[in-house]
Amino acid sequence: MKFIEDYLKENEVDAGLSAVILSLFSSVKKIAKAVNEADGEKAGSQNVFGEEQLALDVLSDKIVMNELKDNGFCGLYASEELPDVVDLGEGEYAVATDPLDGSSLVDVNLSVGTIAGIYRSKDLIGIKGDEQLASMIAVYGPSTTIFLTVRKGVVKFFLNEDDKFVLTGEDCEVGEGKM
Repeated sequence: MKFIEDYLKENEVDAGLSAVILSLFSSVKKIAKAVNEADGEKAGSQNVFGEEQLALDVLSDKIVMNELKDNGFCGLYASEELPDVVDLGEGEYAVATDPLDGSSLVDVNLSVGTIAGIYRSKDLIGIKGDEQLASMIAVYGPSTTIFLTVRKGVVKFFLNEDDKFVLTGEDCEVGEGKM
């Protein structure tokens, strides 16, 4: 059984980037718990796109931002839930995220997720997609699953009953078929 920490070490992901990825994985654990306990309560505010926020949107954003702030390697945080980029400190990495994509589906019990991109940058303005070092998509559904890429290939992790992310798929691809 291979865990996220083993994967990062085996693939020689540097300490700073590993810390940022592990902070995002930790956020996913906390958000998964919050999604399971959510009641669909509105927050009384709107995101930068004018969409009404749920209390769960605001909570998810705080979870991700606090996890990244605490690791010390992330200097910038950009979220769909916030109007401006947040300076988290001197870290060399920047994260752009939608902490809870599809939150309007929570009240009908459909899957929602977290999307994040990681860059080595002190500014997100003008940065190109091919400068992204890693990205992940987490899905909160019957199980909590994360798809991660660190510059090459996509791997899949499953949150097990011991609250650990286990590698369950390598070289993942979206195949053809009905959607």
